[in-house]
Amino acid sequence: MHLITAFIALAQLSAPVLAASLQQITNFGSNPTGMKMWVYRPDSVQASPPVLLAMHGCGGNGQQYFSQTQLPSYADRFGFILVYPDANHDYNCFDVASANTQKHNSGGDSLTIIQMVNYTLSTYAANPKRVYALGQSSGGMMTNTLLGSYPDVFAAGSPYSAFPFACLQGGSSSPQAANLTCSNGQIVHTDAEWAQLVYNAYPGYTGARPSVQVWHGTADFLVNYNCFIQELKQWSTVLNVTWSRNVTNSPASGYTEMIYGDGTKLRAFSQANGGHVTPMNEETVLRNFGLLGTGATTTTTTRRRQRRRQVAGAGQGEIQRWLYLDSLKLCSGYSGCTTCAVGSNCIYSNAWYSQCL
Repeated sequence: MHLITAFIALAQLSAPVLAASLQQITNFGSNPTGMKMWVYRPDSVQASPPVLLAMHGCGGNGQQYFSQTQLPSYADRFGFILVYPDANHDYNCFDVASANTQKHNSGGDSLTIIQMVNYTLSTYAANPKRVYALGQSSGGMMTNTLLGSYPDVFAAGSPYSAFPFACLQGGSSSPQAANLTCSNGQIVHTDAEWAQLVYNAYPGYTGARPSVQVWHGTADFLVNYNCFIQELKQWSTVLNVTWSRNVTNSPASGYTEMIYGDGTKLRAFSQANGGHVTPMNEETVLRNFGLLGTGATTTTTTRRRQRRRQVAGAGQGEIQRWLYLDSLKLCSGYSGCTTCAVGSNCIYSNAWYSQCL
């Protein structure tokens, strides 16, 4: 089995195009791993706006991920800036395995992404105390990597369908060459051992640690559910909190919310029978990040609506609706993963994904 992103089918979008668009930034730093950077700055932002990194799964890129979640609509409403890094090697998987990427200021994709953050803070007069990260699958793994290697940069992070920091230590991030004992949930450490891997990433660091929200499906066959358990062992120890209670059907039916301590440092969300990738619940994530403002509420209708957007370099209103496939199973076992929105057809591109056109 290859370690890759599995699927997300996107709904047709209908709201009007805004003037703001996704823009590529080419001069953000030395860029040690040659990545692309994309920024979405809404027409109206807060004074000293927060910054949110959003990271795609294997086989994807920043432009695609921009159209795959509700995050841009929330950025428009609440005035924060979105940054989309592009992984450019190992089938567009982020480097979460190399010694450099797992070490503070040592190189790898993590340092390249930190350069993107620093560029954004400087260029847009953004708030260095309100920098956040989230991602799905490989992007979730990079979220854990950034939180572990750069705790001084991030206020909070939310990994979806990921495994613990340094689980692939010394291995490969490639879906074809990765050590599957990690993604299969077979690497098991004590709480203290997992925490020490985080401490080793930035020796001597004594400052505040980012809060964490962890999401995973119990039936994830690409990244075993035990990876979720190991993540919680790691972050609960690093953040010095213990499990306090569960809340069923939170934030939605079929989910169990696991609260550690008072919930301000660590929360986890387990989706019963959920596969890979767990659907993003933007409202819950952003609320826990403090990005929705005081007393902000969002209806189900609003959550399910996403504006049609103009992507820099693409045609007006063009939207790419991607369906990611497992290279071996080619979607077998998934319900509707080869079904496209009305008016588009599923076109096979390669063993990693098909595109709705």
